[in-house]
Amino acid sequence: MGKGSVYLYWSTKEDLPVGLFGRDLLARLEEVRAVLAGEAGPRAAQPPDAAGPPH
Repeated sequence: MGKGSVYLYWSTKEDLPVGLFGRDLLARLEEVRAVLAGEAGPRAAQPPDAAGPPH
């Protein structure tokens, strides 16, 4: 991969972390929507500390 390849997807190097954050944020929002719509299992709807003790 060449140095300039990143600019095929992002206009500037500053746009890269913003784009990645946005992608991850959208993925988390989809998970929340699924839980609220009842599409996820009951374990997914529990807060992380209610899922059991840490390993």
